[in-house]
Amino acid sequence: MSVVEMSKYRLAVRKAVLEPVSEALQATGLCEFCDVAAERAGTLKAELESRLRRAEDLLSEARFVQRFAAAHVPPAKGGLARLLGDLPEADLEAMWKGFDTERFSAAAEGLRAIERRLAETRSDLTRIAAAKAMLAPLFAVAYPFEMFHTGTDLVFAQVGAVPAAAAEGLNAELAAATQGRAEVRVLPQIEGEPTRQMTVVALRADESGIREACDAAGFARIEIPRDWQGLPADEDARLDARAADLSKAESDLLARAAAAAPEGLAMAERVIDLQSILKDRLEAMGHGVDTEQVHILAFWAPAAAAETLKTAVAPWAASLDLAEVGPEEDEVPPTLLANPGPFAPYEPLTLMYGAPTYGTVDPTSLMAPFFFVFFGMCLGDAGYGLIITAALLAVSFRHKIRGEARKFFLILLGGSIATIVVGALTGSFMGDMIESFAFLAPIRGIKRAIQVTDPMRDPMTYLAVSLALGFFQLMFGLFIAMRACLKRGDYMGAFADKGGWILFLIGLVVFGLGKGGMLPAAAVAPGGIAAAAGALILFLTQGREKPGLFGKALSGLLSLYGVTSYLGDTLSYSRLLALGMSSAAIGMIVNLLCNLVWDVPYVGAAIAVVIFVVGQLFSVAVSILGAFIHSLRLQYVEFFSKFYEGNGRAFEPLSLNPQYVRLAPRGTGAAKD
Repeated sequence: MSVVEMSKYRLAVRKAVLEPVSEALQATGLCEFCDVAAERAGTLKAELESRLRRAEDLLSEARFVQRFAAAHVPPAKGGLARLLGDLPEADLEAMWKGFDTERFSAAAEGLRAIERRLAETRSDLTRIAAAKAMLAPLFAVAYPFEMFHTGTDLVFAQVGAVPAAAAEGLNAELAAATQGRAEVRVLPQIEGEPTRQMTVVALRADESGIREACDAAGFARIEIPRDWQGLPADEDARLDARAADLSKAESDLLARAAAAAPEGLAMAERVIDLQSILKDRLEAMGHGVDTEQVHILAFWAPAAAAETLKTAVAPWAASLDLAEVGPEEDEVPPTLLANPGPFAPYEPLTLMYGAPTYGTVDPTSLMAPFFFVFFGMCLGDAGYGLIITAALLAVSFRHKIRGEARKFFLILLGGSIATIVVGALTGSFMGDMIESFAFLAPIRGIKRAIQVTDPMRDPMTYLAVSLALGFFQLMFGLFIAMRACLKRGDYMGAFADKGGWILFLIGLVVFGLGKGGMLPAAAVAPGGIAAAAGALILFLTQGREKPGLFGKALSGLLSLYGVTSYLGDTLSYSRLLALGMSSAAIGMIVNLLCNLVWDVPYVGAAIAVVIFVVGQLFSVAVSILGAFIHSLRLQYVEFFSKFYEGNGRAFEPLSLNPQYVRLAPRGTGAAKD
């Protein structure tokens, strides 16, 4: 139940073989490199930083290519399979040999050029669309647009919009002011527009008076773009021709992108895999310091991996020195979890909360059985459990799920099995499906023979089981904390702080159950004595840090109020009943709706089938989410708070972690950059 023992190593290696040695250590996946205490960095530091910048540049370019190319290739078949871990197998050495930096850079630059031209083309098309929208209200203008740019020495022209109600009045006012010398045209009003366009052509001598009258009427001038030529119809035709050319150019660019994208995407994925591996290794090497001939590195590794590490670097034994060293002052080793097979999938749940402090209890195997049972109780429907189990098994037969995804897959599979068991014991099969539908009458006897209780009719029994499990888990947590105190020699903390509460709480429960007739009357006295003894221990010890006799006594007395916290924690487990009943209730409602519509002429059966399938699948999805979250909450909030110190730092070794291939179990391969 403890975390893996870690050892710290110091590696002094000749610079000439630093690269292959670091590759060999990376291939083991057992070394987390850390900084070496030193006052100066040697010449190798600058070289490593230069190579690291080059790797980061290639990664940046590859991510651009991946993003751009992915938008121009058909969705890959088997995308879900890749997500689940079905990746092609590849040899790392062969991947490096097939990697051509210059070819990739040329392909990336070609795709960048296509992207730039696409952006420019689409920007031009957007501008044309805006110009056509601006041109649309001006189709009735009877003058060439050149007239509105600068006019002539004797004539000026303007076009603009005026509120519709003021258009005719302004027209008359301008005609009177210029004694008919101005030509004013009110263009037809566009439906839905509150304004009307007007054109004014007049002598320069009348310009100031016309502008004043227009401004007074709310005339808003429209600035005609300088590149608009001829009549509106001429300009519209020119814009259409330009748009057609741009659309063809866009189609050609998209075709070029589609042709280049598959190869570009494949190269980008390879670059991401290779350069990510190289970048990780360079960063690890950068933690070290160097002399003229030697580079010195330090790393953490599992203590049990000593022989594996020696074997990995054996080919260069004459050029290096690998020695186990002690940690620096106040240096805490990273935390690595290693649980037995059935419990290993639950490790991500522990790490989601926080890695255990090195040297303390790993709660994974302690928490896993409770999570397994609680998930089954929250979901609580055998039909849903069978659906989930069948779906998960089907996926497992089709896909080779690996890594963290496999762990979560196994957690759900275990939870679905627990759900089947709990559902069978409580008689819940997609709600009350077996009881609701007449054609299932032949198997009702089997269901009833297996069923132990029915939470819908007898919720108190299920609640009692939930609270009993909760109280047991809380006491288990206190026992774990007590054991940890004993392990580090804190006997007062073990027997007074933890033991006092264990004795007090168990005594109270036994006393209460005996008084309530749920335990034999003979249990009342022992329960009362245990509770009193526990309360006395807490009273005498919980104020031991306080000054003065009164302060100690008062703190000890107030500590007994903590029983309300344990009561609240225990009542939190009532959510097992609430979640279990909610999934059963949703299933029952779906079944009721099916029965209500079944007798509808012609379409009743079809509607009932649709309601059943959609409703039950919805219930499964919602119930899975609720069961996972609430089962996990009980571990984090109620259980872990009694003993767990999640202040550690997870072990993050240097390893080979490609995203798009699965490495064949061969040599590490030579890195070229």
